[in-house]
Amino acid sequence: DLVIHPIQCLLPVVNTPLLDFTLECLENAGLQEVYVYCKHFSDKIREHVKKSRWNGDSEMKTFVISSQDALSLGDALRDLDAKNFIKNDFLLVHGDLVSNLPLLSLLSIHRDNRKLDKGAVMTMVYRKVSPHQKTRSCEEELVVVSQSSNNKILHHQRTGNLRKVSVPLEVFQNSKSVEVHYDLHDAHISICSPEILPLFSDNFDYQTQDDIVKGILVHQEIMGNSLYLHLVEEKYAARVSNYSLYNSVSFDIIHRWVYPTVPEVSLATSTKRYTYSRGNIYRHRNVTLSRNSKLVRDVVVGEGCEVGSLTSICNSVLGKHCNIGSRVELDHAFLWDNVVIGDNSTVKYCILANNVRIGKNCHLGKGCVLGQGVTIGDNVVLKENIQLTLVAGIQQEKYCDGVNGYLYLEEDDSGSELNWSASDPWELLFASDEESEEEDQEGAQSEVSMGRDSPGDSLLKSFYREVFDSILRIKVEGIKADNIILEINCSKHANNISSCEVVVQVVQAILNIPLHCDPSITCDRYPSQLVKLLQVYKELYQYYVHNVETEKSALQAILEFVASNSSFEKILVKLLHTLYERDFLREESILLWYDECMDNQGAKGDMKCLLTQCKPFVEWLKNAEEESSDEE
Repeated sequence: DLVIHPIQCLLPVVNTPLLDFTLECLENAGLQEVYVYCKHFSDKIREHVKKSRWNGDSEMKTFVISSQDALSLGDALRDLDAKNFIKNDFLLVHGDLVSNLPLLSLLSIHRDNRKLDKGAVMTMVYRKVSPHQKTRSCEEELVVVSQSSNNKILHHQRTGNLRKVSVPLEVFQNSKSVEVHYDLHDAHISICSPEILPLFSDNFDYQTQDDIVKGILVHQEIMGNSLYLHLVEEKYAARVSNYSLYNSVSFDIIHRWVYPTVPEVSLATSTKRYTYSRGNIYRHRNVTLSRNSKLVRDVVVGEGCEVGSLTSICNSVLGKHCNIGSRVELDHAFLWDNVVIGDNSTVKYCILANNVRIGKNCHLGKGCVLGQGVTIGDNVVLKENIQLTLVAGIQQEKYCDGVNGYLYLEEDDSGSELNWSASDPWELLFASDEESEEEDQEGAQSEVSMGRDSPGDSLLKSFYREVFDSILRIKVEGIKADNIILEINCSKHANNISSCEVVVQVVQAILNIPLHCDPSITCDRYPSQLVKLLQVYKELYQYYVHNVETEKSALQAILEFVASNSSFEKILVKLLHTLYERDFLREESILLWYDECMDNQGAKGDMKCLLTQCKPFVEWLKNAEEESSDEE
């Protein structure tokens, strides 16, 4: 992407070049040889590999191959076929892959397919995810039909924005039992037999992997070649192929979903580079934080960064030697190395490449992307989804006075596999986040002002029963959380339930399950039983309760649960403290929720009586926060 970095596989993701994640995954799999095939900037990629630990310290040998004539994946594989490098089964992945899949075991799965079917030339690996998983990309949506008995692929279709798909009737007629999959995430991981290379050489119109998949499926009866799928559920795999995925994958890494690959350990040197603390805060030891500056949560601060007073940083990544002024607000901001931001500026949902300079009193709209060296003067406001660059040779026009950078005007490139366009980057991400936040805020305000018996009217009671029954199945039947989330969300839309109300009902259902399983449970035993239960429901809980507003809704659910169970009133504070200590509730959320409830004159008297019990705990939190600020 010319706007932020000319070499996509070297894009910094959580302060680590993207290619390092791919090489780390391949090395952890125990592979012996890796070929990095590229067209442009081969010298820089070769230099990066040479300086990394994969050059000499690793048992895995890494070779960089380049060809100026390769315009597509098909061209690259035809070139490899001509060079006769590959003689055995091999893994085909892209250089922007982030994964902790056990790739070596996938090779044995493909070989097992080969033993039963000599024509099996490729096994395609998919990760099962829910429809709402943020690593699912619109352009990668697909439907796959496979035989139930052996996972042989019978039909493969990219759906994009299609509302309907067409599957040939013979797909169903020729098989006793088939499975139709729409819950798949494609990270473009394939295990291939060497016989697949001549197929590309014999068919010069095969440019992409989808081309050969289509060709094999259409001609499998004649040619005898076949494809298989393998589904994984427990591990992680995603490509960083657009801006929204850059955001999603970054936070998946910060949230440690790619373990054992974690932010505090440098992949290049295998040494610890950051301290890791509560709230997913990662800091280099050489960082200067001014008094009253605040790292809220999900923050990475690289070496040599300086942060001014009264600055708030949340859900953001700072590279090396960034200088952030006073009273600055950063949220979902990705700052690369040597970025400077002046006082009183706001940056949200933006990417700022190396050496970007932002003046004082500036506001960057959501989705802005500033290329290397772009400079913004004082008192400048950028609209949403503005891309600025200093790169020459592309369509450009001056944006406005006070900005040293050109507006990036995208040219049509129908041959590009990736979508880094301004129209795509954050649009869907914003829509879902903002809609959820607005509903949460409106719902929370109405609950505090009106109060209610939970669940309320008949519609809400019906929805609650559905939620409770669904959630109980996780514990009783071992159903995957993703499946239950799908059920709850379908019921939410069918019953027109707000996102805030869904959080309340889900949390209340979880709170009631210990009582359902053991009706004689005492209030003394309840907190410890709830903590054990939350380990079972952690994935479900974190899906619905993931930010300040949703945590405030969860707190409201806890308050109402205690109020409706009079024998539990005395353990409200213990419940809050237990959930806080185990990172199910954050300090910021508790303080905001408490203040809003106490300030609201419409709250019921019994609710205020319960809230009064929380005062010592809230005071303790405030004092702890002040002491932490003093130490910093």
